[in-house]
Amino acid sequence: MLYIRNLRSDVNEAQLKEKFEPYGPIERVKRVKSYGFVHFSTRELALKALEELNGTVCDNVIEISICVVCQYRVLQ
Repeated sequence: MLYIRNLRSDVNEAQLKEKFEPYGPIERVKRVKSYGFVHFSTRELALKALEELNGTVCDNVIEISICVVCQYRVLQ
């Protein structure tokens, strides 16, 4: 799952999905305040999107990282 921050207030879940869909099947998108989460079907697809989209513009410069909380839960 990817954590996307620095989203403008007018960016919605449909726009996030549209931005990330070219990198593979998306299971779910969640938008909360100025950040969001994108769940890909595989970690490899998430990493590909991270590498190519981090620092790009989605009506603003966005910052993307792997969701650390999710990584911690997987390891338990």
